[in-house]
Amino acid sequence: MKSKKLKINLLCLLCILIFTSCAEKLNISVNVIDNEKIEITNLGTKPISNLDIRIFSDIDKGARAYIKNISLISSNEKIILPVEELKNAKGNGYPKEQKIKSIRFANGKDPSKELYTWNYTPVYSDPSGYVFSDRTMRVQFYKYYNPGTFSVHYSSGGTWYESDSGNFLHNGKFSYQDGKITLESGKYIWDGTLEDDELKLKIRGGRPAGAGMLFSEEETLVRERGTNLNIANLGESENYLTYEESLLVLLSQNYDEENLIKEYAQIYHNDEYEKSKNDEFVWHEKKEEYKKEIQEKLKTLDKELSIRLNWVLGDYDFNKEAFSVDFSQNGMPVTAELLYYYNEVENTNLNLKLLEKKYTNISHLVSIAVPARFGTYKALNFTLSMEKSKAQEFLAKRKDENGKIDKSILCIIHYKIPTTYSEQLFASLLGQSYNVMGTFYKIEVYDNEKDMNLLYTGSVKQK
Repeated sequence: MKSKKLKINLLCLLCILIFTSCAEKLNISVNVIDNEKIEITNLGTKPISNLDIRIFSDIDKGARAYIKNISLISSNEKIILPVEELKNAKGNGYPKEQKIKSIRFANGKDPSKELYTWNYTPVYSDPSGYVFSDRTMRVQFYKYYNPGTFSVHYSSGGTWYESDSGNFLHNGKFSYQDGKITLESGKYIWDGTLEDDELKLKIRGGRPAGAGMLFSEEETLVRERGTNLNIANLGESENYLTYEESLLVLLSQNYDEENLIKEYAQIYHNDEYEKSKNDEFVWHEKKEEYKKEIQEKLKTLDKELSIRLNWVLGDYDFNKEAFSVDFSQNGMPVTAELLYYYNEVENTNLNLKLLEKKYTNISHLVSIAVPARFGTYKALNFTLSMEKSKAQEFLAKRKDENGKIDKSILCIIHYKIPTTYSEQLFASLLGQSYNVMGTFYKIEVYDNEKDMNLLYTGSVKQK
């Protein structure tokens, strides 16, 4: 009898040990690097085999999981896996613009059984010095000009209007502590958090009395950034101005000589300017010195410049055997833009107070237009010749699994800039907008950014 009980107890113990072994969780560490790479380390004493890695998209709910199977990770081994290697059922990679919030690990033989889940821990930061916006609202947090304050602008008819009062969120003071942001707009208080480039705001106390039907208790704004100049396959003919160079062009185009020197002095030599501005004899000498500086700097900017623009091929003309390319929208020429923000400038001695107040961002605006009759301008359009068989092959390579064809092209817009006040006035008389900083004269069209296969090049003679 005792022998029988002993056998039963041994059998139960064995079952418990087996169950415990089967239920053991993965002993791994996980780290996501720049939202682009997944670092996995096997901390256990045994190898891990047939590991299923899954990420789900919050943007595309129908995409289901993005999956990658790892056949083996040895004990104490670290592997780094590019996120782009995870594919969904359609063969598409994980969207780069979406933050990886969690990663699920399972056994490849039975993916329904979860072994380990990594969850992202939000990191909140200070909004000082940055600008955030959506289509209707723009909030700027001052760091140098008026520290601890913020301004709010609202959009109406394509123009931004500053809001000192009259809105539940208007100009006021802000503070940042322990990852939390507090905005004071008169008697209204908003709580906020900034994670990466996304600012979330919520009015304290819920919906206030008198709020209209369109009032939102919560707002999500995105940090405004300049053009990303981390360009793949930069061509020899491509040339981009820096923020500081762009600033100098902006000043030269918008101020006459007297005011140009004054503005330049405040930005580049503010300490000297403050000491000399009230002494007419000292200021007279300083003006000549600054004038020469400006002239020398402007000479270096008299060069060919470029902006990249993504565009789309038009329909194929079977008679002409060519694609149409038309740079017009709603009957107006398309404008290419190069954008910079003052807070993206590093190691500068410029007057940041003045830049934050007056020159938060600087745009190069180049209208893709050519001279027309009577001194007017019209949108550029031309045909891109390609034999029928080559055109068919060209589009076939751009067709996805659903039959959709990608007809996007990469255009490099070449332009020159008028660098004096008088030149800019002359440009405005030719029908260009006063704030257009560049004169378009040449275009290059490429297949895509990866191989830079040249499809077309053409120049425009300006009148």
